[in-house]
Amino acid sequence: MKAKELPALAVLGMGLSPPPPLAFDGTQTETQRLVAADVRSTDEFGSAVDVDGDVLVIGAPSDDDVAFGAGAVYVFGRRGSLWVEEAKLTAAGDAASVGGFGAALDLDGEALLVGAPRDRARGFESGAAYVFVRVGGVWQEQSRLVASDTAARDLFGWSVALDGGVAAIGAFLHDSAGEDAGGAHVFERVGTSWFERAKVVPAGAAAGDHFGIAVALDGGLLVAGAPGHGRAGAAYGFRRDGRAWVEEGALVPDFERPARSFGSAVALSEGRLAVGDRDDSGAETRTGAAYVFVRRGTAWSQEAVVRPGLADNDDVFGGSIDLDGGRLVVGSMLGDAALRDAGAAYVYARRGTTWGRLATSMASDATRNVLFGAAVAVDGGRVVVGAPWHGHAGSLAGAAYAFDGFPTPLGVPYCFGGWFAGCPCLNGLAEGNGMGCRSSTGLGAELLARGSTSVAADDLTLLACFLAPGEPALLIAGDESVGARPFGDGLLCAGGVIARFGTRRAGPGGDALWGPGLARLGAWSAGETRFFQAWYRDPQASPCGSSFNLSSALELASTP
Repeated sequence: MKAKELPALAVLGMGLSPPPPLAFDGTQTETQRLVAADVRSTDEFGSAVDVDGDVLVIGAPSDDDVAFGAGAVYVFGRRGSLWVEEAKLTAAGDAASVGGFGAALDLDGEALLVGAPRDRARGFESGAAYVFVRVGGVWQEQSRLVASDTAARDLFGWSVALDGGVAAIGAFLHDSAGEDAGGAHVFERVGTSWFERAKVVPAGAAAGDHFGIAVALDGGLLVAGAPGHGRAGAAYGFRRDGRAWVEEGALVPDFERPARSFGSAVALSEGRLAVGDRDDSGAETRTGAAYVFVRRGTAWSQEAVVRPGLADNDDVFGGSIDLDGGRLVVGSMLGDAALRDAGAAYVYARRGTTWGRLATSMASDATRNVLFGAAVAVDGGRVVVGAPWHGHAGSLAGAAYAFDGFPTPLGVPYCFGGWFAGCPCLNGLAEGNGMGCRSSTGLGAELLARGSTSVAADDLTLLACFLAPGEPALLIAGDESVGARPFGDGLLCAGGVIARFGTRRAGPGGDALWGPGLARLGAWSAGETRFFQAWYRDPQASPCGSSFNLSSALELASTP
């Protein structure tokens, strides 16, 4: 039937046969839980994590083997489909002065930078960082890094970043620009020795900024977070010019709202920057958010904002973050995806300038207040999540979780419900963010594709996220893309001859899935293009009063 007949969608499909069992419900549990062989009850294993290829490192900053609270780092190697513990690293030298070793980590090929913010190199909790290199398969300490002006309680080493022969180390309680204004130091490697090259503090630094609570390095660019700056927080960018680091200015969100901690976490990859704001209140509650910026020439511009969807206050989404090319993972250590305050990690993928959710990663043994998501790392299709208060071997022993095989999203998304998209009753979102027009949930619904577009395989599945929980939803596929037309509380962008694929009832998290078998049901052939959207009921507090809405749309071209 034609698009003009679509108002009948409210009743279409109700008599169809029950849908097949869901193959994917929007969540993913770990492929392996990682624990250290000698972990004890207060080690906080999983406080920091990183992964690079077939090497994975996990920090346990309260490990007591060397000395009380000295800390340790565990190295795991990939063997087949499993991660196997290969080494335990501790700081050499005066064991009594080491503290918090493993609180921050950055793995770069055969080199590893370890933060030890409670190290007593220049006074109580002045901090230090350690460089390890792998030689002949064995990890060896290469250097201990201490800043020339570090003082007691600076917590130098709270954050670390390593890129080739350059290391950036944050000391967010450093006082040179005011009490707890913060600072960051840059070291460079010459041969096998490391030398302090620069101290980085922004021109507008002020007391309480906490500049350096998070740092990131990539290709001559340095970004450091300052979540205490001003009303909203900031992230500062610096560019390397010879041996100097030139400040490029402060990055702030396009839309400022109260109760922000913008700059809580930062990550750089391939000309994009992700900034976490664990107190963001853009979804009307302090759930947190992650902002993505893209660099064009010498300037950064905001590309997208991602939020967890249906969430509660103080989920701390954005308290940890990592970015690898087209993959983004955001930790929410008090998120409620599986159980209240059990924590979660949200995985996103980029398609053009749109970031769509791939999955919500959760622990199979989820329990409350283990801080699952306090640390996250991503490398290609591999994600690692730390839960430093997991009690498997006693209170605060800690654990980490490895997730593999995140699919690559398909298709070209369009039809977003941004503020200027023409949503029916001005119910657009401040940032389109890949979603449709705003519903009673405070967000818009998003449509994602998984599997393949092969007609022969017919394994395509469509996942609608952020629907009204417990309400019916219907998938439609048109053979034309039409201009965004107000329809109910949303925008209709799929038209022409319409195929319908039955109703689903959205789960508690607002997810519904269709497929596989869509090509057979839709009777389309290789080379044909279809335009998909999800229609869904929204009877409670529908913004425009129509009681139904539509997701964003997705264009997919079928292959043999």
